Amino acid sequence: MDVGSVRVFRWSVASTVAAQFVNIVYGLILPRLVILVYGSEVNGVMASGLQLVGYLAILEAGLTAASINQLYKPISGGDVDEVGNLLGTVRLSYVRIAVLVASGAVLLAGLYSLVVRSSLSPVRVFLFVVALAVGPVIDFSLSSKFYVYFVASNQVFKFQRAQIVAMVGKVAVVLVVSRLRLDPLILFTLLSLISLVKAAILRFDFWREPFNVPRRYVRRKIPQRGAVLSHQLLGLVTYNLPVILISVGIGVMAGSVFSVNSMIFGTFYGFGSMVYGQVFVPRLGHSIVSGSRKTDYFYRRSVLAGTWFSTCAMLSTFVLLPSFLNLYVGGSDINYYYRSTASLFAMAGFFNILKLPYQSLVTASGKFRETVVFSGIEAGVFLAVVLATWWWRSIDLVALALVLSSAVKMFSLKIFSHFAIAREPLSQTAGQLLALASIGLCLWILDPSLLQFDSVGSWLVLGSIVFVTSSLVALTVTTAPGLLVRMVKKGLFEKKSGAGV
Repeated sequence: MDVGSVRVFRWSVASTVAAQFVNIVYGLILPRLVILVYGSEVNGVMASGLQLVGYLAILEAGLTAASINQLYKPISGGDVDEVGNLLGTVRLSYVRIAVLVASGAVLLAGLYSLVVRSSLSPVRVFLFVVALAVGPVIDFSLSSKFYVYFVASNQVFKFQRAQIVAMVGKVAVVLVVSRLRLDPLILFTLLSLISLVKAAILRFDFWREPFNVPRRYVRRKIPQRGAVLSHQLLGLVTYNLPVILISVGIGVMAGSVFSVNSMIFGTFYGFGSMVYGQVFVPRLGHSIVSGSRKTDYFYRRSVLAGTWFSTCAMLSTFVLLPSFLNLYVGGSDINYYYRSTASLFAMAGFFNILKLPYQSLVTASGKFRETVVFSGIEAGVFLAVVLATWWWRSIDLVALALVLSSAVKMFSLKIFSHFAIAREPLSQTAGQLLALASIGLCLWILDPSLLQFDSVGSWLVLGSIVFVTSSLVALTVTTAPGLLVRMVKKGLFEKKSGAGV
């Protein structure tokens, strides 16, 4: 299969979108049914357990991104032996990581069961957390090596196909187990064991590939893992620390408001990260290592797509947020909508999404050490703003720190990419500035709180209208400068041709 074909690219984008949609459905169903059937206490333990297990993923220590980058060249060149050696090394590394994750999960589950305030017995809490950790252990030991290969070979749709089957299976398990009102330990165990189905599908797909993992292979060193790990750790400062700071320094109610806004606006960044990381990065990576002339074309297209998506997503979310919160958390004991907070999150979301194409280009080029520098700058700006304004302790000031730090990182990546990797047309920069001005104008003029609906149907109709309008505005401001430049060039060329005749 041609890893650079348009058909593969479209399959990858479609499968990633489908997988994200199924994941959102699962994420909405699971907590609701657990609360209704087993109670808020079990749901609280489940949420905390998933967070604890999620933190253990840092033990991966940058192996995935570094391995994917290392595989671009041998896969493009059809070097079967080198691909086999690399995959053998990756497989062994993931098995070791799985052992560490399992050991860490048992340790954290034991500590958590002793300190958590719950009417559940410590043994029950311990077993819940351990059951939730079984899934990630299976993924690391059996599935992660296939994820690395399929992403590196630009066939992420094969991984997403297995992921969709697994997520649909999890939805079915949640519905059946909750219907039968079986013990929650059975539910958590079955959800984790679904990972075996995903691993089996991935193994079957990999058997049909031209590469394999030989029994005897030469271990290869995976370079730049330390740089990737440093980048991940610095990311925790801006993505995990804010809620903790607000909850401790201001209060848990303020932390709840911040986390809800962060979840809603951050959904689009998470979706964009998945698409760029699993689709655009491999495409750019293969184009770069093969010396293709299409690299600039792919890069410019990814920047245009990022500008359009960030503008459309943030405009739509800002306008629809009050009415959505009215339906989602209506009747709660605190107010979750503040216009100033929503405006700041919209700006932070715009810059975060806009930096994805530049981050993708730097990652595809294998310049992981440079990403550490930019992530360090982002974390430094965030901490500096928070420390400088901590005396006033406001949600909006922390959100402002996110806006400034994400903007600095985006422009830093943009400048570095332009001078060190690939040139970017001035018309694209003009389109981004127009998009930024459009969002700023809308945030200043519009008052979304005037739009309130009591039914989901009315909200969906409104959402469709807002989305179409935002898409047209984003498309206009994104493409207008480029079209204008082409029209001017065409006019000058026709003028010169006429003069020559």
